[in-house]
Amino acid sequence: MDSRLNPFQDKMEKTLNNLEEEYAGIRAGRANPHILDKLRVDYYGTPSPIQSVANVSVPEPRMIQIQPWEASMVKEIEKAINCSDIGINPVSYTHLTLPTNREV
Repeated sequence: MDSRLNPFQDKMEKTLNNLEEEYAGIRAGRANPHILDKLRVDYYGTPSPIQSVANVSVPEPRMIQIQPWEASMVKEIEKAINCSDIGINPVSYTHLTLPTNREV
């Protein structure tokens, strides 16, 4: 390959990786735990991803379940979700019910 194209090759690979990450967070009618990837929780003074302080699962098509490993993290997780712009509200401290496409 032409050496003049190498810088553009690297930029294009980074762009495609970023696009794949953005696609992972798309809400398409089913609960997707990747919508929480960008949220950070204050864990003893350090901003940490929710996945590093809790177990995140999808037990039902419209529900994301978050099980914190420490009971003290419940309020911090709720605060991070409420302050975010993802458009969901915690029903209880461990369940997030997503609105249907008609409710958005």
